[in-house]
This record gives sequence, structure tokens and C-alpha cells, in this order.
Amino acid sequence: CHAANVRVVLVLKCFHDTVQPSDLAHRQYLLNVIDYFVDAWQANGQPVYDIDGIALDYVRYVGGGGANAANVTAFVGDVRQHIGNLSLHAYLIASRSTFDGGSYDGNFQSYNTVRTSLANQYGQDWQQLAPLLDVLMPMAYTADGSIYSSYALHRAYVQKTAEYARTACQLAGVPDRRGCPTVRPYRDSAATTTTSTIDASITGALLGGGDGYQS
Repeated sequence: CHAANVRVVLVLKCFHDTVQPSDLAHRQYLLNVIDYFVDAWQANGQPVYDIDGIALDYVRYVGGGGANAANVTAFVGDVRQHIGNLSLHAYLIASRSTFDGGSYDGNFQSYNTVRTSLANQYGQDWQQLAPLLDVLMPMAYTADGSIYSSYALHRAYVQKTAEYARTACQLAGVPDRRGCPTVRPYRDSAATTTTSTIDASITGALLGGGDGYQS
């Protein structure tokens, strides 16, 4: 990959409904895993695992309530210290019901309302996390048969996630951070992805100020 000028970022699943961010022992276990990859060196001084960064998945409260955003922020801060100058990415919950207030008509909730709701529901405070991250990746998954009924609404939802990620970075004083919404290219029994929904998602990510997108 490096010979082709492609960056390599390791994805680490962090939490589950049985091990939440309040579990200090599990947080330490994850840090040990990260240390295994970033602090292993060959005799010639080259890294054993020549990665360019870490991407944190499920870095949130999973399942039921009891979310405390301070625990998620503290864990991400610890990861930031452990990986040094490597790039740090995080997948961020972008709940459509939270963004759209349950109406699903494109009349989105305010930035502050969405920020507070995501922090209280999932423990992810985008504005607190922004200074710790290099790339914010809102999971803006949308497809036909899954809430939105038109190209315009699919696009508007992804556009709003990119816009709010950009707002979080600006208000946190780190406008240089990248925001790359992740879009849905797959289909399953719950919804059908089409070329139209993919195009709407990519267009929305770019119109909202996103620095690209991730499939």
C-alpha cells in the first residue's frame, strides 16, 4: 500500500452492550491492544506493523441507556496519547431519528439539540471529541425503503451530518480536522441501496463540507 501511496489505518472495535465505556478494565485492555500495534519495533528501528493510523469503531455506549460522554471522551484522549503522531479516526453515530426529530421530512434539529442528544444517548460529544481526532466519520447510512423516500431527502440527511461535523470542529477551535461521512453501499432485507441513493449520499457529503466520504 505504501508503495502505491495508499495509507493503512487499522480499525478497532471498542465497545459492546456487555462492555461499555464505563468499564475501566476493558478500556485498559483496548489500550494494550493499541500498544501492541504501535510499539512493536524491528531490530533496525522500523515498526513491525507499519500503520498510518487507528480508526475507532463502536467508540460509544452500545444498546441501552446510561451513557456518560465523559467516559468516551476520556478513552479517546487516552488513545490519542498512546498513538502519538499517528492519525486518529472515529466512527460517529449519526442517528436519523436524532437528526430529523422523528419526522423524517428534512426539517432537521438544531446543531445544539443534535449534539446534546447524541452525547446523552450514545456518549459521543462531537465537539469534545473533535480536538482529539484527525478525522470525524459520521455514519450517515441511508437507502431506499429505510425512512427517506426521495433523492433530495437522502442527500439532505448526509449533507446535514457533514455540516454538523464541520460545525463541531469549528466550534471546538480545530477547523483543520477532516469530516468524512460514511455512506451505505450495501443492501439487505431492511433497505435497498441503489445508484441513486449512493449518488445522493456522496453528493450530500460533499455539499455539507465533507472532506470526501467513506463507503
